[in-house]
Amino acid sequence: MVRLEFKFGVYEGEVDEEGLRHGKGKLTYTNGNMVNGTWVKGAFTGKGQKLFGNGDRYAGHFKEGKKHGFGKYVFAGGGSYTGEYVDDLQHGDGVWELEHECYTGQYKEGQRSGKGIEILKSSPESCTTYEGDWLHSKRHGQGRLTLENGVYWEGKWFDGKKVEAEGCLYEADGTEIKDTPTPPQSASTEPLPDISNLSKQPEMQALLAALSQQGDNPDMAALQQTLLQTCKGMENFGANITSGLSKASSGLDALEGQLEDLTAALGIEDEDAMNEKLAQVTSAIKQKQEEQEQEQEAEQTETAECGTSPIEELDDDDESTVEPEGPRTVQEQPPSAEEHADFLDRIDLLNNKLLSQVLAAEAELQSIRQTP
Repeated sequence: MVRLEFKFGVYEGEVDEEGLRHGKGKLTYTNGNMVNGTWVKGAFTGKGQKLFGNGDRYAGHFKEGKKHGFGKYVFAGGGSYTGEYVDDLQHGDGVWELEHECYTGQYKEGQRSGKGIEILKSSPESCTTYEGDWLHSKRHGQGRLTLENGVYWEGKWFDGKKVEAEGCLYEADGTEIKDTPTPPQSASTEPLPDISNLSKQPEMQALLAALSQQGDNPDMAALQQTLLQTCKGMENFGANITSGLSKASSGLDALEGQLEDLTAALGIEDEDAMNEKLAQVTSAIKQKQEEQEQEQEAEQTETAECGTSPIEELDDDDESTVEPEGPRTVQEQPPSAEEHADFLDRIDLLNNKLLSQVLAAEAELQSIRQTP
């Protein structure tokens, strides 16, 4: 047993005649990583273990310091991969396990490619399952998506999405469901990543693990820190979106309450009554406009028929005077029944305007809820 000190760490173990690390030994890096296992001519090759500074760990086979062969990688935040590696990447058959997700199938150069089965658990008692082809970690090719109730969609997939024209929906017993739209891929069939916990999502953990494994490279360490900061920013953004959605929902509830109070005060019981009131208001406004136009036309006609008498110019010494024509008076009339009804109609108009605001707020809230 010898102890060798390097710029990047300390080695304790066996060496060969040339002083190269050879046999059993442990190397502790200055960045917190540690490898322990078999060495061949200075390279970590064979069966061994590697512990990472962030708490991740790997046990399995290595080749020249890289994961190569069969092994198991366990993430500090939860989840694991058990399967084959080639040149430090998942390659071959493997099993990826998380609390709410499990994939069993083929990998190629670190991505799901080939045949595989993915199980997404919405609860301990229910799950959604996809079985079929994969390419670049996306559903691609022929596959079947089975929902929690046993209904399944089978057909062609492209770049992670169903090709609706090349697939069918079936009951659990295999009976084809015709003339029924395929259920959309939503949170109920395929849960979306939780942005409030982005740094613990499987894809992000895999990327962080890959960067951590390059701990000897300062550029990779800096990139890992940048990625963690970005995750934190996205998590804060998700929290703000949730808060904004809650405030919008509260505002809509308050607006709906005001509408209920107003409709109750006006004696409007349901939507049909509201529509009837709106039709009455529209008719009354149209009738009022027509009456005003008729009055204006009558005044213009009277003026044209009567005209104005020319007044001759008078000399300064002419004692005759011209009596000015007195102003025309219009006898005031008390408010008619129609004017009284118009006043009530104005209240109905305000009611209708408030209803429009409620509908617009509901549409905006629905848009916010559907935003990814």
